[in-house]
Amino acid sequence: MKTLKVLILLFFFICGINFILYAQEGSRWIDIKLERCPIKEKDKGGNTDKGEVPIKRSIPIQFAYAYIYNNIVNINFTESFSNTSLTITSEKDNKTVYSEIGNNLNCTIDLGNENKGNYLIKIEVDDISLVGKFTL
Repeated sequence: MKTLKVLILLFFFICGINFILYAQEGSRWIDIKLERCPIKEKDKGGNTDKGEVPIKRSIPIQFAYAYIYNNIVNINFTESFSNTSLTITSEKDNKTVYSEIGNNLNCTIDLGNENKGNYLIKIEVDDISLVGKFTL
């Protein structure tokens, strides 16, 4: 009876260690913080350049997310757009290392051949731009 208790405790102990080790192997994707920037600036009166029409205000919804892991950038869009522009440039020499224009740009970009340093990612949809920085 005593050996059965020891075996049961040993079983749960081994399962617990296995669970802890498995939990530590979780996702290592790093979130690239994308900041929302309007492409079309408003005037000081709060109006657009189309006359006296005020700019509509609402809670901004993030339409794309970017992640990086092992020099691989992953872009995920939350909805589909008709015209999307995606550009990745090196901050050091302002060289464009990746550029694409299309409808649905959910993609994975391998930047393994690029030099280490700081990079800028820019996603443009309609009149909104998302800009973020990351390091290889």
